[in-house]
Amino acid sequence: LTSPVFFSTCSNGRIIRGLDAFPEGRPLLIVGNHQTFAPDIALLIPKLLREKNVLIRGLAHPFGFQDGKDANDLFLGLLESYGGVPVSPRNMYQLLGNKEVVLLYPGGSREVFKYKGEEYKLKWPTRPEVIRMAARFGATIVPLSAIGVDDGVNIALDGRELLNLPFVGQRLQNQANQAPVARRGATKSSDVKESWVMPLPSFPPKLPPRIYFLFGKPIITSRADMKNIDIVQAQYDELKSGVEGGIKYLLRKRNSDPYNNFIQRALYEASFDWKKQAPTFDP
Repeated sequence: LTSPVFFSTCSNGRIIRGLDAFPEGRPLLIVGNHQTFAPDIALLIPKLLREKNVLIRGLAHPFGFQDGKDANDLFLGLLESYGGVPVSPRNMYQLLGNKEVVLLYPGGSREVFKYKGEEYKLKWPTRPEVIRMAARFGATIVPLSAIGVDDGVNIALDGRELLNLPFVGQRLQNQANQAPVARRGATKSSDVKESWVMPLPSFPPKLPPRIYFLFGKPIITSRADMKNIDIVQAQYDELKSGVEGGIKYLLRKRNSDPYNNFIQRALYEASFDWKKQAPTFDP
């Protein structure tokens, strides 16, 4: 229903349709923005597995790996079936050391459960620890930008508003306090507070949006630079601006997508018995 489209960026900065420019080197660290309610993984991982024979090892919040919760069983099954592991410095170290393709969302739950007016805003920590970890293994970093969901969902009440409700707010806060913490030790950041209060969507929901993904220009790291504060910070700034720039690019370009509208897109794809994807904009 979302008819996702994918773009990748060549080493010279040229954007092309599809995944032909997806980097071949390993280890590889994909770093992106989470969209509201995090539907990205279910679309992204199968696409790369099918077309590039690449299994992405997603670093997910520990909450997703809690068993014994019926509401969590489906998500847990998805994570485990695609090789997902709880996000932690240890797991990231092991995956990169094994030359895997790793997927990281620095914004975590804070980006998954955005507040009103935060559409496509990055909520990343200021400390560039992700660059240091990647540089330790000379990993190539790929900025990943995604759009379509944040402005495709109408939020009736966000987390802050729900917490301010009489009676209900305190109960939600108590539940949130029991959620496991993703950032500990060196990765703990005082500037990003984890959020475990799910926003309440309005009814009726919007029609399914089209989702767009852009793999940005790769960033090459080197073990020799991992202790150079200036280089590490510059690469972190480059990573953030790469994701933000990709978001702006996709938001601008989708206006020229003749099938961004769900009804037009559904009619086109239904006319081909759902075997042909509707075209999109030229990059």
